[in-house]
Amino acid sequence: ISRASGCGARQGVKVVALLVPHFGVVSHQICDITVRHVNSERLVVWRNGPGRDGWGMALALQSAGKDASWSNGSLVSYGRCGPSDYPLTTTMSLLRLLFQRSIERIDGAWCAYWRSMTSTAIRTRRRLGYRTLDEPSPTAIEDSNATTTSSSMIITRMGLLGLPPELIDDVLAALSSCDILATRLTCKVLDAAIRASSRIQYVLECAAAGVIDDELPGGPPHAERLTMLKRREEAWRLARPVRQSRIGVDFSPSSLYDFTAGAVVLGWRTEDGRRRTGALTSTMLGEGAHEDGNAWKTVKMADEVVDFGLAVLEHDLNAVLTVRWELDRFRAIYDLHFIRFSTSAPHEGAREPVVRVCEANASFERAMTLIEIVGPLLVILLVFPTIVGRGVDELYVVEWQTGAVHKVGTFTSHTYSSLVFLDPTTLLLPDNLAPTLNVMRLVRGPYGAFALEPLAVLCLPPLRDGATAHTTACRAEPNPTPSGLAHTRASSRPFRDDPARALVLLHVSFVAFPPAGNAFVRDVALLADRAALRRHAERGGLVPYGVWGEDARWIEGAGGSWITHACGRRHVYLGGRRRDRLRVCDFNPVAVRRERARVEEERERLVSTSLSSAEEEGERVDEEEEGEEEEEEEEDSGYGIRVVGKGAAEFSDFFEGPVWSGLEYVESTMDDRLAEGSAGLWMDEERVLVIQRDGMRNVSAIDVLTFG
Repeated sequence: ISRASGCGARQGVKVVALLVPHFGVVSHQICDITVRHVNSERLVVWRNGPGRDGWGMALALQSAGKDASWSNGSLVSYGRCGPSDYPLTTTMSLLRLLFQRSIERIDGAWCAYWRSMTSTAIRTRRRLGYRTLDEPSPTAIEDSNATTTSSSMIITRMGLLGLPPELIDDVLAALSSCDILATRLTCKVLDAAIRASSRIQYVLECAAAGVIDDELPGGPPHAERLTMLKRREEAWRLARPVRQSRIGVDFSPSSLYDFTAGAVVLGWRTEDGRRRTGALTSTMLGEGAHEDGNAWKTVKMADEVVDFGLAVLEHDLNAVLTVRWELDRFRAIYDLHFIRFSTSAPHEGAREPVVRVCEANASFERAMTLIEIVGPLLVILLVFPTIVGRGVDELYVVEWQTGAVHKVGTFTSHTYSSLVFLDPTTLLLPDNLAPTLNVMRLVRGPYGAFALEPLAVLCLPPLRDGATAHTTACRAEPNPTPSGLAHTRASSRPFRDDPARALVLLHVSFVAFPPAGNAFVRDVALLADRAALRRHAERGGLVPYGVWGEDARWIEGAGGSWITHACGRRHVYLGGRRRDRLRVCDFNPVAVRRERARVEEERERLVSTSLSSAEEEGERVDEEEEGEEEEEEEEDSGYGIRVVGKGAAEFSDFFEGPVWSGLEYVESTMDDRLAEGSAGLWMDEERVLVIQRDGMRNVSAIDVLTFG
């Protein structure tokens, strides 16, 4: 029903068009149909089909007076019986979508289905005395306002396949990928329509690649989006960048850094000998004049910069935390500045451009901090130096748009050094003392204040005697986006990685004290599925590693000095004997299945070729297959593409037994070697940055490898 006008209890309800796909009837043209209220509360429409095939529906009205309308009516029943039913899940999705897109003045429409109700509906129709739509209604003829004849109420039988292709695309594009794939199984016509539609193929490819499209206005057509996405996925699969460039760093950078959504930010060290950060320098990759990242811009601050947090796509926001010492009072003042990233001006979305976070005892060392931004909330973790004598660290939640600051937790000194968001209100804090992964929820109290509510504790594998472990850093990029929040900054690409399917990366540092010999340290990367961690946390209480380890993976030697080497479902690290090979790990399960199918297809092709050659030349097939297996093993151990399946890793120096890793991935190695002296990797959704250092271990240049 595309339109329905309000009417009184004694007036007819005007139905402009009926669109009921694959249930028997679709109007051939827009025609006027007059029906009446039944019992002033219910409107019943029925249409008989050939044989025992038919459909019917009942609409319940919220009110029935002189000014009764359909503004809040609901579809209470819909019935159909026939041999050509579609799968139930597809039928429900199609009909639900049809009414969501078609009914303008009926809010909250919902459907109840019956597989066999024709006889019951016919009895109900006869009891109410209502006729089929082919026959002129006596009550409609008696109505003085009804001038339509039976010839104008002819409805042509037309299934879903009779709709224009663009309407079929509108219906199918809003379905989930599982429903679209189920629809392909219904008939050859729909299968061909789905295969031929670039829009539907783009929807399926987005679901397979783990990306989402915000459908912002002014974007490229779907065929071009599909091409962009396929090229990006293929470049990542082969570890073959489409473009390479270098950014020069002609200033003295500090230890502060970040890289997200194409934005590169480095701290600028002052020249007063105190090695403090007095400014932030940034560049935006891939946009106009900043294509090669050579245009650095600087934001100077009056006080020392402690840390900063970015929300470039969501809010175009750069939140800078500064510290100011008042030695006469022996106090350190921590202030938070809200700056628009693109213009370096105060952010107009914040009511207060600068807010006071806290005051602490002054010391020679500033606090270690971590800032994360999700929607309207900004979380700050302050880890104070031990010499301050506070004995506790603090966690703050700042509503940056209103300027409200909430102190939500205090912890024993150095218990936590990092955190990530699992969803817009759930935090994961690695505990350095246990060691465990503590999951807590942000809840708002009755007076608007936030508080931390413990949710679950994810346990790590048990450590052996004399071994310790602590998490030095963690990251999950991109951050989750609250529902209803649209990106405010335009991007050159229409799609982005789905935050719910992103990886959580943790750098775990192990220290072993063997009975004989010196202590040694080893850095290991722990990667886990964000959605899976959130699901396991719902169990509550202590969750052993044997439960959630199926969704985790330990990779030795993939730690590094920086934490920004994971984004979305991908992780990169330096491999090879000389650590000059870029290795890309794709944890997308669809990519794993596709690569396995590709390997199996290639194996069958090789076997078929070997058999035909053996028949022609009389050679022994067994020797050829053995040679192929040896060649395949050599390729896997080299720099090709391989699938790393589930298995147990041996960390006998640290854990009591083997550690299970259930998260599978595809590892691809770049053909070309990286520049000599490559110190580390940063990555976002489209690029990998290779960091070059000088003799003073300062960042001297950045090589940009673009894949998207």
